[in-house]
Amino acid sequence: MMKEIPFDNVILDRIAQSLIERSETIAFAESVTTGLLQFAFGSVKNASTFYQGGVTVYNGAQKYKHLHV
Repeated sequence: MMKEIPFDNVILDRIAQSLIERSETIAFAESVTTGLLQFAFGSVKNASTFYQGGVTVYNGAQKYKHLHV
């Protein structure tokens, strides 16, 4: 069973509104968070207006291949 993860929707909405007002966007490169930020921001209303997407890589070889870190 998947555990429900609570998000602070007030903060997510404020960040989203700020990005929209500034005509800015956001994207993520995640590892240990395993896509949690992408899931959270992708769930915000009108996410397609500010959320570009992201990549999740966990092991060292994939981090180097995709993120050059």
